[in-house]
Amino acid sequence: MEREVFTLREVEELFRNFVIVSVVTDVGDEKANAIWAKYRPEDGGGIPHYAVLDHDGKVQRRSGATLPAKEKANQFVAFLKGEPVAVQPVSATEPTKAALPQAADAWPEGLYGPPTEPVKKGFDFEAKFSTNKIKAGGEVTLELHFKLKNNATGEPFHLHHPKTPSKFAVPLALTLKGHDGLVAMGDWEFPAWTEHYDEILEETNYYLMGEVVVVHRFKVPEDAKPGMLRAFGLVSGQYCDDMGCTQFNRDNPDMLDRKFGWVASIEVSPEGAASATTEATASVSQGKATKDESPADKGFFWLLLAAFGAGIITLLTPCVLPVLPLTIGFFVSQHDKGKSPLLTAFIYCTCIVATFTLFGLITSIALGATGAQNIATNGYVNMLLGIMFLVFALSFLGLFELRVPTFMTQWFTKKQMAAQKEGHGYAKAFFSGAAFSLISFSCTGPIAGTFLAQAATGSYWVPTAAMMAFSTGMALPIFIMGQFPSLMKKMPKSGGWMNAMKVVFGFIEVGLAIMYFSAAEQAFRGIVAAEWISRYVVIAVWAAASVATALYLFGFFRMPHDHEETKQIGVIRGVLAVIFLSFGLYMIPGLFGAKYGNVLEGILPPPPKDGGIQLAVGGGAKAYDHHDLPWHKDFDEGMAEAKAKNKPVFIDFTGFN
Repeated sequence: MEREVFTLREVEELFRNFVIVSVVTDVGDEKANAIWAKYRPEDGGGIPHYAVLDHDGKVQRRSGATLPAKEKANQFVAFLKGEPVAVQPVSATEPTKAALPQAADAWPEGLYGPPTEPVKKGFDFEAKFSTNKIKAGGEVTLELHFKLKNNATGEPFHLHHPKTPSKFAVPLALTLKGHDGLVAMGDWEFPAWTEHYDEILEETNYYLMGEVVVVHRFKVPEDAKPGMLRAFGLVSGQYCDDMGCTQFNRDNPDMLDRKFGWVASIEVSPEGAASATTEATASVSQGKATKDESPADKGFFWLLLAAFGAGIITLLTPCVLPVLPLTIGFFVSQHDKGKSPLLTAFIYCTCIVATFTLFGLITSIALGATGAQNIATNGYVNMLLGIMFLVFALSFLGLFELRVPTFMTQWFTKKQMAAQKEGHGYAKAFFSGAAFSLISFSCTGPIAGTFLAQAATGSYWVPTAAMMAFSTGMALPIFIMGQFPSLMKKMPKSGGWMNAMKVVFGFIEVGLAIMYFSAAEQAFRGIVAAEWISRYVVIAVWAAASVATALYLFGFFRMPHDHEETKQIGVIRGVLAVIFLSFGLYMIPGLFGAKYGNVLEGILPPPPKDGGIQLAVGGGAKAYDHHDLPWHKDFDEGMAEAKAKNKPVFIDFTGFN
């Protein structure tokens, strides 16, 4: 809505007549929530919502989002002008009242129309009785069928059961407006739900999924005469997927997200069924949560796979690779002493996995189940992560070296020597594995920390699983080489390429650090888009870091810990350099307002309200953006300016995303 309608020149001109204020309702701001509670629509609708106030704070008119935006822009223009909204037919395929059947199933006067096109994208709907004909005195069931569809990525939509305990859900609600000649028995009967726990909101939802049938029983009077009878009513609620929800709960019949109506008819006939009743059904059972592979599940899988791969790559760093021959030699020496190499390697590698997994478990306990929400909205958490990545980057680039405290390594070394002296080979394997984890920390710590921070944006146990995957990637090759020592000969030789890996990781950590610093500014200042460490600063740092990485790999400069002169580069190093250079060049147009695909746009911060460097393409003017409008982020400041200029106030109630 904002991107497609607020950017129209006619709307921009109309906004000059207002003091415009943005109120973000989902960032935990008590003041913003109080303003929303005061001015929210009376029908209980959600955001986005727009209101026009006089300079004394009295509501003059309200409006929800006019969607689809391009087709309904004229309605928003009329709203700004204070004129009656000229409503166009929603769709040529939607039946009008005049076109609907007459007689028993005629559309009752004043009943909202059938589902709108946006609602039809979520599910197919049908209202019918369990039989076409029924005898007088019989019982019959009215059935409302909701056949949920899948979104563009194949993920299923769902409705919310009326008993869902979620504070944020809009549950399915059915209203029986009339039942001509039929006697209603009981109330609506809903099928069993699927329980779903939302890790971010820390609440439980009750989903209705698949093909959902809600029923209501009726009795035909004994003295009913042959003919047609009908029942009719309204449906409201929302359908959702993992990306968001589409509501159909407004009381304005001209809105696309309005409640919709239904009519069902049945014939009373001596030839009909004596009784025809059915039960409420759904394609899932109550209390048995379906485990479809959602985008979050897919993201978790790729996180574990990336962490596992990073663990393997860590073996090639300067802190680890030189130690591997000594480690394999230790396994061989234990075999010569009559110890099982299989058990020795297992104990050694299990200790490595346990050490890193313990770090993940501590992180899980510290963050709790709200890790994702905290990292998304908490300024201190984002600042801490930004500093952590910056420290990791400087360490990888050679400014200093991260080391585990000396007393810890000395303690493990003493235990290892004591175990060796007393002939406890398996105990030595245990302490050697722990010492390996600590000694290699200067290289493994930053890489593990990167995945630990990314994993902390998941659920309670994701950091633990990520560290287990990372350490397994480290330990598994060591275990295999412990059983087949000859494989060590196939490992790459130590050299300057190991320092090159650290430099590449260092520049990547710089890019991660600036991203979290930008998120911290958003959280601390309570704004939708960072203005100091803005989108354009993040893009500039990413582009510069990528180009610098490419130039380093090509051999244009060296870092302090590089001791070998780069006379020629290998194929793999050259390919990596081209990839980084290409990415850096790809990011540069973003400084001039270019947009990227869904993946990058989901990571990059939104553009600030003042825009960035703009590039006129073909001699034209810069692209107009809704952030260029003179938004007030503070409601009181906006009201004060409105009173001083004797202007009305336009409020955009919106969300962080």
